[in-house]
Amino acid sequence: MTSVYSLWQSIVKEFEYIGKLAVNPVEIEFHERELTLTPPKEIKISELFFRSAVCKQCGRCCGKFDKVKYWCIFSESDLKNIEFKLPANTRVKWRKEITEDVIKVDGREYPIYYFKHDKEHCQFLKDNKVTVCELHQCKPLHCRFPPIKLKQIKDRVYVTKEAYGRNYRFGCPIKFKPFDRQEFENWDLAVFAQLKNISMDYNINNRVLWLVGELIKRAKPHTEKQLKILECMR
Repeated sequence: MTSVYSLWQSIVKEFEYIGKLAVNPVEIEFHERELTLTPPKEIKISELFFRSAVCKQCGRCCGKFDKVKYWCIFSESDLKNIEFKLPANTRVKWRKEITEDVIKVDGREYPIYYFKHDKEHCQFLKDNKVTVCELHQCKPLHCRFPPIKLKQIKDRVYVTKEAYGRNYRFGCPIKFKPFDRQEFENWDLAVFAQLKNISMDYNINNRVLWLVGELIKRAKPHTEKQLKILECMR
């Protein structure tokens, strides 16, 4: 029997990423559902973050929806990225799938966009020998974050990397290797830049800039590209 991972649950998951790096508590309200996300007292960076994740492009993280249906959540800056970066045919397909709605964050209304997976795999998953995401350049935050994880234990959050839990149960073959500077610059830091942009979409003060600065300090030697990324986020 197929169960539906509710739209509200998917929105909460999206905002949990934001809330774990927020400065102040974040109150969200959507269709008469309410939640307050309390930020941690301390953020710690695990050494496990500084390893490279080798994706086998098996598609298991984007499928196995025969048992549970998921929703993909997008903010205003995600929307702009899609319109700017994706080819015309993918944009047309995306517009047909997407629904626009309104969410309240700390009492103010903001646009929010979403679509539901109605197949056994994401409708933007292409399978040709290896699987490829048509939205890869503009993935929603909850698709882009793994294997990066903001792991909360009581009032402390650990920034780390680990196999994506749901898909690990389905046999995720991800492998971890020593630190890869190119991946750190092109993917890891870009994930946090996206998180910062989404936080700004909802006018939420966050500690992303501080965290990226700390990550760059630990990833010595510093490169011009890393410093440029940090400057662009200011």
